[in-house]
Order: sequence, then structure tokens, then C-alpha cells
Amino acid sequence: MKNKSFYFIWAGQSIANLGDSLYVLVLTLFTYQVTDSAFLASLVAMMQFVGQSLSAVFIPVFINKYRLKQILIFLQLTQTILLSLLLLIFIIDFKSIVIFFLIVFFMSLLDGGTIPVRNSMIPRFVPKPMLLKANSLVLTSDQIVLLLGWLLGGILIKWLGPQLLLMLTFVLYGTSTVSLFFVKDAGKGDDEQEENESFIDKISAGWKAIYQMPVIRMLTVLELLSMFGRSIWTGAIILVYVDEVLHKNETWWGFINAS
Repeated sequence: MKNKSFYFIWAGQSIANLGDSLYVLVLTLFTYQVTDSAFLASLVAMMQFVGQSLSAVFIPVFINKYRLKQILIFLQLTQTILLSLLLLIFIIDFKSIVIFFLIVFFMSLLDGGTIPVRNSMIPRFVPKPMLLKANSLVLTSDQIVLLLGWLLGGILIKWLGPQLLLMLTFVLYGTSTVSLFFVKDAGKGDDEQEENESFIDKISAGWKAIYQMPVIRMLTVLELLSMFGRSIWTGAIILVYVDEVLHKNETWWGFINAS
């Protein structure tokens, strides 16, 4: 059953990541079409970056307090509910940018917690000698899903339109949430350790470790720079270039980002 749980969490989170790629593509395009502003369109990806970064800082507090499976189900289910609100905004043609960005930010805040929780659960499902292979499989799948998200999204948004593509994303999120109920994991952090640590200690423990280990510190800086640059690159800059310079539709925006 432990191996089955690994496959459920791997497949479920891969499906959710595909949904993430599609919804960022849809929302960025929607914002640009409604506001005709490259700055506001780029805020979609920037909101995602800021929300995920903040979530990664605070999630260790909850990992030691609640069961990991419960945390992951809560995060995924709440994202699905918020996505349904975005879908409602599309249907009723509601154009309040403030509410729109608030929902995007809270979805990103929730999404940022799923990867640390998922990564904390994987060692429980896989024997230690197989852990490297399991992590490689998960990380490779993440990159493949990101690639497919831009390729398929660029094509599907032309065929289906933003509303139907957002509905497809909702289905993907729902499928991912359901898959988590088949994961068998009752573990959480050490209660005794959790009681002895203050709130600040829980948040700062990981950052202290990063600061004390030069290799991990350098990798963290590189990853932050990569995420920050990627947020801008896949945001409005290329979309505006495709629209105003190349005079092509959004399908080519997806192709360029995928490449």
C-alpha cells in the first residue's frame, strides 16, 4: 500500500501541476485582454511567485502540527474552491481586478505549500535506497508537466477559449484532490519537538540550515533568481511581443514559452 500511495500522490500532484500551468496561462491572457496592460498581466505570475514564496516560509509550522495528508487535502481542496470562484468570474463577466488578484494570490499561497508537504511525504512511501529514483521521477514529471502546460495550453486556449480551458483546469484540480484520499499516510512531525520550539524557531530553522551550508545556500539563491526571472518571462513580456510585434495569436505565446 505504501508504494500505491506514492503513485497516487505522484500522479495527483502531476495532474495538479498541469492545472497550475493552464490556469496561469489563462489568467495572464485574460488580464491582458481586459486591461490591455502588460504590467497588470505580469502581476499574475508575480502574485504566484510571492504567494508560493510566503507559503514556503510558513508551511513548516503546520507540518509539525497536523497530519501531512490532511494538510495536502486541505490545500488542494481550497485551491479547487477558489478556482471555482474564478470560473464564476469568467461566466458572469465580472471585471473587478482587485478581487481577481486577491483570489490569484490566495491560490498561490495555498499552492506554495503543496510541494514541501509532498516532498516530506515521499520518504515515507519509498525505501531509502529507492528515494533518489523516486525524487528524480517526481522532479522530471514536474518539468514535463510544465512543458506540456504551455504547449497544450497554447493550442487549447485557441480551440476552447478561456472559459472552457478554465473548466478543464477545474476538472484537473478536482481529480487531483480525489486522488489524495487514496493516499495512506497518518504521520506528522514529532509532537514533543514541536512543543519545545517557538513559532520563530519553526520558521527560521530551515533558513539557518541554508545559511550554514554554502552549497545549499548557493542553490537556493540560484533557484530564487530563476523563479523570479521565469515569472517575468512567462508573464506579459512575451505575450505583448507576440501580440504587438509578431502579430500572432496566443497559441504562439504558448509555443515560445514551452521552447
